[in-house]
Amino acid sequence: MQSSQNLISPDQDGSDRPSIKGEKTFPELMNLFHDQLRELLWSEKKLANLVPQLISRATNEALIEVLTDQMQENIEHIGRLATMFRLTKQKTAAVQCNEMAVLIMEAEKISESRNADINNDVEIMKVLKKIEHHLFTIYCELRELAEVLDLSDCEILILDSLSEKKATSLKLVKVATKQDP
Repeated sequence: MQSSQNLISPDQDGSDRPSIKGEKTFPELMNLFHDQLRELLWSEKKLANLVPQLISRATNEALIEVLTDQMQENIEHIGRLATMFRLTKQKTAAVQCNEMAVLIMEAEKISESRNADINNDVEIMKVLKKIEHHLFTIYCELRELAEVLDLSDCEILILDSLSEKKATSLKLVKVATKQDP
């Protein structure tokens, strides 16, 4: 892993305030990077609050295991996002992601359902797949921005989260294919 020292260089104007690579060259992209970080933080926090509710509604042991793993991963993702804010000298702040808000509402309806049966499990898997796919897409976009902005330490953190998102998605597919019709 590269040192976060690589991300910071003295300002061209001679001031003592360190600048972030890409900040002066691509300020609009840096703003987009931070906007996506804020939306991801909001999304991961919402998901972290939602997963325990989904666990309480699930009946399939394999699904419960995936959801339990998901809870731990959410904590790690939130920590990585906080680290990226720190590496890019930004205040850690969450901003609502409208697309994710819709998916969260869909999942909350399932968690409030009175049914606790296989159909509920299928609905949980379906909405969680949508959520994971959406988050995976945002993380991919964020990784591309980190690459362009030469934020290699952030890129490494993003790749870790992407790897976990992909693994969770594959686990959900495995659970879904073992369900009875």
